[in-house]
Amino acid sequence: ATFLGSSEELASLSGSLRDAMEGRIDARNRPRIDLTVNEQSISCFIDTGFNGFLWIDDRTARRLGLYQHSRMYESELADGRPASFKIGVGKVSWIEGKKDIPIHVFQGERQSEADALLGTRMLLGYVVLLDFNWGLVSIRTPNAGDEP
Repeated sequence: ATFLGSSEELASLSGSLRDAMEGRIDARNRPRIDLTVNEQSISCFIDTGFNGFLWIDDRTARRLGLYQHSRMYESELADGRPASFKIGVGKVSWIEGKKDIPIHVFQGERQSEADALLGTRMLLGYVVLLDFNWGLVSIRTPNAGDEP
């Protein structure tokens, strides 16, 4: 079914605005949302292939003033390239308020226009609505009557 309403109507279907975060589908059909980390705004792609909270590059981590642990970890990106990262900690403004989360800090240059990738760990316990027809993104807390 196609949703033929306004963003306000979509928000009403997805819960009250105080229980949701809104984003957009960009011109290349990528779901995006803006977050505040350590009191600074960053732009994020929603990446369901990444199972962490947030993935950012080292330059963005320095701009945000993230504390980074010294241990280096290795991973493989979706395209098969190896990637080195550290774990940082940041305070994110999220739906219910601010919370400290672990952030993967990629040791290299960013490869996209967004500041970060928002992973599935950040989305656990929430309902994510992607309306590609109207270009709308909504992340919300589930209503009491929602079925899994």
